[in-house]
Amino acid sequence: MRRAALAAWFALGLTACGGAAPPPAVEADQPFDEEGQPRPERVVRQLERRDVDAAVAGGLGRFLGRVQLEPELDGQRFVGFRIVELRPFEWWEGVDLQPGDIVLRVNGQPIGRDTEAHAAFESLRTASELRVTLLRDGRRRELVLPIVGAPAPKSAPPVASAAAPGASSAPAGSSPPPPPPAPASSAR
Repeated sequence: MRRAALAAWFALGLTACGGAAPPPAVEADQPFDEEGQPRPERVVRQLERRDVDAAVAGGLGRFLGRVQLEPELDGQRFVGFRIVELRPFEWWEGVDLQPGDIVLRVNGQPIGRDTEAHAAFESLRTASELRVTLLRDGRRRELVLPIVGAPAPKSAPPVASAAAPGASSAPAGSSPPPPPPAPASSAR
């Protein structure tokens, strides 16, 4: 279903929490590491701006393989999207989402229509936090993760390899030359 695919974007910020590469593979039901030591519980408390920016730049399609969603209806009325599966486990480890949760809104925005889901996805480019409103076991909850770090610098326009006629050859960072004098008007 197209709507389910577009709404999967909500996973964007959450999946970005682990950075570009997921941690090493871990079985979900194994509380101990390879040496028999208890695994420390990983809790995601914030998202890095660079990770969120990279996830938004990657687009919606990249996330469709990370979460399986189904529309949740109350009769004929759309309620939200039920999380069926989060995969792979390692990518989601420490994020307070689980199968059965019903995602209602993202950053206060509805996600029921394609255009709404896309707008909420794009809003993460400038958002200061990711706020997922959901139902878990019939109770309304909010998952709030601040987005920290400086935004990625905007790319500068390409620099010409040859100076244009009349262009300054002053070193970078120096003041630009004053504008040329206005042409003298001739009296007739």
